[in-house]
Amino acid sequence: MRSLPMACVLRVDQDADVQLLRALEEDLDRIHASNWEVKAVFVNVASGKAEHQREERDELAEQWLQVAETIATLKPPVFGVAMGEVFMPGIRVLDACDLVLATRTHPGTHINHVLPPMEIQTFCLSLIEGLSGLTPAELQDTKLHLVQSKILARLPNPTLRAHEQASASALSASQKSSSERSEEENAGRISDRERMSDSSGALDEDQILLFLDGMPLSL
Repeated sequence: MRSLPMACVLRVDQDADVQLLRALEEDLDRIHASNWEVKAVFVNVASGKAEHQREERDELAEQWLQVAETIATLKPPVFGVAMGEVFMPGIRVLDACDLVLATRTHPGTHINHVLPPMEIQTFCLSLIEGLSGLTPAELQDTKLHLVQSKILARLPNPTLRAHEQASASALSASQKSSSERSEEENAGRISDRERMSDSSGALDEDQILLFLDGMPLSL
């Protein structure tokens, strides 16, 4: 995991053993204790081997469930990304995220946006920009919108699905409003893109590409 001023990137290896999953739990606990210093969490589900289609050992299966439950209880918005094949461990993790981006659909979980890799990169950058200026109260509202949309997306009722679209529109407007405020506050300073790629450790485009390719970003 790479800890950033306002975002954290986690690489979840579907071939992980119990020891690796426990280490991931420690990273998740640190995020949970950040008290809104972390404004966004990106969870990259790395491709696993087909052997994961076999029945998992009880201890390993229990640890995967624990990881998914912890992700689901994180305070900041959690965005899942899947760039390759996803098996049961990855399905559990993606299902715990608030919004999921993938290059294809995956039976067993809801994918919010199916996009090519480069468009996923652009989407991630826009999410970071939109969330960077939010206050804790605004982050809570954003989280609520995402969770509500996630629940409604799993319901077949067209009326409820319309509410999901309305929630998504509200989230987009909130991000846009925050971005506009941020631009006004930073008038005369360096640009947002420069601010995101400086030496402070913010996530730049190269790091986003590494993240999307499933490469670990270490502390």
